[in-house]
Amino acid sequence: ISLLAAARKKGKLPYRNLPIEAERSLFKFTTPLTKFDLPFYGVKTSRYKYVHWSFGDIELYDMKKDPYELNNIASEPAMAGVVSKLEAKASQLSNCKGKACR
Repeated sequence: ISLLAAARKKGKLPYRNLPIEAERSLFKFTTPLTKFDLPFYGVKTSRYKYVHWSFGDIELYDMKKDPYELNNIASEPAMAGVVSKLEAKASQLSNCKGKACR
């Protein structure tokens, strides 16, 4: 992500979806310290944070209502559409390059 636009402009910049991922374990042990020391991919939008772990768990947080990520709402039926959209966006962002990632 380039910060050049922020350096050239005054005022608030438009929010972009931000890909988040860890393609391998964070620590160099043969056995992960916890299950959360495993690969994942996801996306953070202006409203939600979505994480898909390599062991299959999915996390979804409403960052406006739950900024400390205490309440995983991924399994709530009302959030199924949001999960589906963010899964597609995370997948697209993890495979794009350059301007296609905007």
